Amino acid sequence: GERRRCSSAMAAEGPAAGPGGGPGEGLGEDVDVVTRLQSEVAALSSMMFNFTGYLQASAPPVAVAGEAVAPSAAAPLDTGGLARQILEKHAAVGRLIEGLPDSSAEEEEGLVRLQEENVRAGEALDAEARRARALLERLQGAYAALADHQLAHGRFDGGGAASEGGE
Repeated sequence: GERRRCSSAMAAEGPAAGPGGGPGEGLGEDVDVVTRLQSEVAALSSMMFNFTGYLQASAPPVAVAGEAVAPSAAAPLDTGGLARQILEKHAAVGRLIEGLPDSSAEEEEGLVRLQEENVRAGEALDAEARRARALLERLQGAYAALADHQLAHGRFDGGGAASEGGE
């Protein structure tokens, strides 16, 4: 009845159940390990959530404060089957975790080299920015001197153009 549905149907349900019946199965080699791991963890979480709800709903009543409890006619729970399914899914997650690539020394050396290049590029950029600011200040000073000269000689019309004298 209900117990059978929970233990068999829940194994096939899940966010990424493939044609093989379980998450990650039948998805092909083009799916990376991290995606398969996410799928397996999601399926394991779903199983644990659903199995916990099933066990709570199906468990016989228990006395909390010594009160009398009416005997239950419910069939005994097959917790072993549920536990087996969870352990199998947990083992699948463990295998995928073991299959994750290790970061190699070569990758770490590459990252260190990129960080060093980034520092050098930042220093070069800062130096170029300082040179550009110094040039801008010199150009602004030269423009100010030209503007002062034109104002002093009355050749500045206020609109940025030279007076009619052609200068």
